[in-house]
Amino acid sequence: MSQIGKFQNATAEDAEMETREKNLFTDNERAIVKDTSVYTFRRGIATLSEALESSLRTILMSKSSWASMLEILSMTFKVKVKTDGSSTTHSYAISTLSGRSLSTITPSLADFDDTLLPSLAETEAVTVMVVNLYYRDEDLLPERGFGYLIPRSIPFEQNPEFALGVVFDSDATVGQDTVPGTKVTVMLGGHWWDTFETYPDEEEGVSMAKSVLKRHLKIDQEPEVVHASLQKDCIPQYTVGHEQRLRQAHFELLSAYKGRLAVAGNSYTGVGVNDCIKAAKIVASDVARDPDETRTYRQLMKHYYGIRKEKYKGDT
Repeated sequence: MSQIGKFQNATAEDAEMETREKNLFTDNERAIVKDTSVYTFRRGIATLSEALESSLRTILMSKSSWASMLEILSMTFKVKVKTDGSSTTHSYAISTLSGRSLSTITPSLADFDDTLLPSLAETEAVTVMVVNLYYRDEDLLPERGFGYLIPRSIPFEQNPEFALGVVFDSDATVGQDTVPGTKVTVMLGGHWWDTFETYPDEEEGVSMAKSVLKRHLKIDQEPEVVHASLQKDCIPQYTVGHEQRLRQAHFELLSAYKGRLAVAGNSYTGVGVNDCIKAAKIVASDVARDPDETRTYRQLMKHYYGIRKEKYKGDT
C-alpha cells in the first residue's frame, strides 16, 4: 500500500466502494449539488469532525492530546505514540499532520536532532492572517459576486498591506447568517510574508484589512464586528520537486516505520478539503482492507505515471 494517500491501483473492492458511495445520495440531492462550486456549513467546517465523532461513538477520541513522538517497536512492528505524560501502542497509525510537523515528532533514535523523514521536513508552507468584518449595511458592496484575488503582479504601491484577496461572504454564502448586513473576509500575507520574521498583530491586521476595503471598494464605514486570526504555516506550497519528495518520503516511511505509518492531509496530494477527504478515504480503505498488506510502490508509481503519460500524451 502506498504510504501517501494518493497512489492506488483500481481493484474490485474500490469499484464496490464507489458504487456504495453513489447509493448514499438520492437523485434529487445529486441534482442540487451538480452545478455547485462552493458549499458551506452553518456551524463552520468543524461540522465535519463533529459528524465523524458522532458516528463513531464506540471509538475513544483523545482530544487535546499533543503527540510528541512516533516510534516503531522493533519486536512487534507496532507504532508507539507518545503524548504528554503517557503513550499508547497501535498496530497502525495514520498522520494528518503537516509534513513538516510530522518530521519533528519522528526523530532518529541515534540522534534526536535528526528526523527519520527528511523529505517531509522540506515541506514549505505560508502564513496567512484572516480578517472577518461585518457591517450592518446590506448594500455596501459596489459589486456582487464571490470576491476577488490580488495577483502577484500588482505593485507594492497598490498593495502595501500584502493582501491576497477579499471574499464577499454575504454574497458567496447567502443564507448563512441570521442577521442582515454585509460580511467580508480579507486575506493577508501568504507568499508576501515569506521573508518576514515577525507578523502583524490582530489590531494591525484589522487596520490593514479596512485600508484594503477602502482603497478597492470605497468602504469607509466602521464595521460592527471584526475578528482577526493568524494562521501560521497553514497553506502548503507545492514547490518544484514536490512529487520527487513524495516518492522519497514514501520510501522513508517504509524504511523507518515498516509500512505501519501512512500520511494524508494537505501537505501531500492537494490542499483543499475535498483533496484531504479523498486522501484520508484511500488510506483508511487500504488499512481496513488489509493492514498487513504493503503494495509495491514501484508498481503503484508505474500505474500512476502511466495514466498521466496517456492523459497528457503529446503535450509539451
